This record gives sequence, C-alpha cells and structure tokens, in this order.
Amino acid sequence: MGKEYTLELLDPRVYKRAKRAYGFTRACITTSILGRETSKTWIDKHFGDTSKPLGRHLKEMLLVETDSFFNPLAKRCKKWRQNDRGMSMLREQLKVAQNAGEETTEAFDKGLVGEVIEENYGDDLRSGNITYKDSSHRLFHGFQNTKREFKEELFTKYGYYHHYDIDCAAPTIIYQQAQLCGMTDPVLTLSDYIDNKSTIRQAFANELNLPLNVIKTVFTAITNGANLSINKSVYHLIDDHKTFLEFRSDRFVKEYIRDLKMCWKHINPNKEPKQWTNTYYRIERMCLDIAKDYCERHKIKVYLEHDGFSTSDPVDISLIKRNIKKDTNLDLSFSYHTCAFLGYNTHTQDIYGPERSGHTRTITLKDGDNKVLRSLNNNLTIGE
Repeated sequence: MGKEYTLELLDPRVYKRAKRAYGFTRACITTSILGRETSKTWIDKHFGDTSKPLGRHLKEMLLVETDSFFNPLAKRCKKWRQNDRGMSMLREQLKVAQNAGEETTEAFDKGLVGEVIEENYGDDLRSGNITYKDSSHRLFHGFQNTKREFKEELFTKYGYYHHYDIDCAAPTIIYQQAQLCGMTDPVLTLSDYIDNKSTIRQAFANELNLPLNVIKTVFTAITNGANLSINKSVYHLIDDHKTFLEFRSDRFVKEYIRDLKMCWKHINPNKEPKQWTNTYYRIERMCLDIAKDYCERHKIKVYLEHDGFSTSDPVDISLIKRNIKKDTNLDLSFSYHTCAFLGYNTHTQDIYGPERSGHTRTITLKDGDNKVLRSLNNNLTIGE
C-alpha cells in the first residue's frame, strides 16, 4: 500500500476522487478470490490516472491484482478483486470527513454506490435509451457489473420493476440445439440438471459444505467448458484440495460433463472455433432481441442483460416464448419476479402484458424507498 502518500480528505478534489473510487469498487469490483477482468481504462475513469500519486494510492488501497496476464489484441485484461481491509479503512475516513459517523455501513455504502451509478448510467437508465457495446453476439453495458445486493433497489429507482430470466439458459439452449441438430442419444444427467437445478445445487452445497453461490458458479463454469484440473478456475473457486477432488470424482459431475460433450459433438461436429460464441451467445441474443422488439412495440422500457431482461411494465411472456419458438425452434421457459421493494412477489412464467387484461393489482413502494411513493396499476393474468 502506498505508505508515502497520505489522503488529504479535507481537500475537496481528493475527497471527491476517493469517494468515487470507493463507490465504484463497492458497486462493481468482485470480492471473489479469483478476481475478475477489469480494464485499466475503466479503473482510471473512477480512480483518476493511476500512474499518478493519488490514483495509484487509491488503487493500491482498494484493489488486489489476482492475475497479471493481459493481451490487448485478445481483449484480455488483468484480474482484480476488492481489498476488504483497504475498503474498510477508506470507508471510515470518508465517514469522518463527511460527519457520517452515526450512519450504518449499509446505508453509507448504498449512498455512495447510488452516486456512482447515477453519475455513470443515470441518464441511460432513466430514459430507457441504453447504449450497449455489441461484441460477439452479446450486449454489454456498465450497469450490468453492479453487484446483485445493490442492483434490485437501483432498478426500482430507475423504473424497472419486472425481471425475466431464461430458466437454466445455457444448459437448456445447448441441450435443445443438440436435439435440433439430430441428437437422439439420451443425456439424462444434463436433463435432470435442467429440470432440478436448485435441488441439485443445494445437495452439492450440503454434501461439500460449500456456499450455494459457489456451487452455482462452478456448474456455470463447467457448462462453459471449464477444465477440472488442479490450479484451474474451478479448483480455485472451490478453494480446498480435498473438496475439489471429491467434487471432480462425483458420478453426477462426470456424467454432466459427458452429456455436454455429447451435445457439442452434434452441434459442432467439425470442431469449428468459437462454438460457444457462435452457438450459445448467438441464440441467446436472438431471444433477447425478440423481447426487446416486443417492448419497443408496446413502449415498455427494457434493460437487457445476457440471458434476461428487466422492464418497466409486465410483458406477455407467453407471446415472447411463442416468437422465440417460431424463430429459433427452442421451447424456453422464463422465471419472473418483481422487485422486492414493491410489496409483492410472484414466480409464475405467464404474466400477460398489454395484449391481455385481467384483474388489477396496485403496487406501492414502501415509504423510504428512495423517498418516493409510487402506485402502479398492473393488469396481471396468471395462466397455465
């Protein structure tokens, strides 16, 4: 850590820079031991020029480099994680500087995260005119990197109350696409995972004494083709040698990998490069484009996020599913939930929007949620 540099938080310029760096790190930088690729450009945008004393000190204080490999031609960046000790130190200094000593850590963090999101993405999110970066069939936008613990409340702040995700997206799309390519071989373990992923993940979490989110990430990595070798990504995710070996030798895991290989053998028999990008990402994007077209026709504000989307109003998900079936031949299902701050929650797949009418339900934001009370009259029909 930069011992020769002292943060002078009474200097408004230094205070503003430190607050922005803290808010950005808290909002977007992972706490995972593996870290996540983060570009120098993006870090410098929030920390200032990290080749100069103030920016360099903030980076050394708040970030830990976990992987120094980078390749500009391949668009590979270094990996970083949040430095919890440095974050705690700076948070206490910032609270003293703005006389917020009595404020809870949760409230303080939410405030600074909210400021960073508003500064960077407020206009986009408020208007619904999102400017995405289009790369390899995927749409990228900075707000997608916001941590889940803040994202839902921020979605509510900017008027996105309804959230839809393709159920078990990657395994389902790979499985069904393989069938469309002529696969008749049984892939019972993959099918079992698609139908019962929550139960299976929880069973592994219980048996291996690992957090559920780690198990979820591990299966996502395997589906994406991660190697189950020592010192590779899954090994570090599990972070215990004995537990990793137990997981790797599990019969279900071996059969799951075997089934995935069987699917890809039919989808990509010639082993052409970029099979994941040219198959899964391409199809996933087609599905999101269908949802986006629906929302644009009905003047519904929508935010796209890889295998899901969030909207200002409920949509006719059955119609979107039918259009996906027509254009891709895939029979997909969607999970649905409303923002937790809206006073009700449902997981039914068939919430009909402007094209159907049903009973009227009024949703009211709780007092204190962004200091706004807003009633929404939503026509919801629960079907099938």
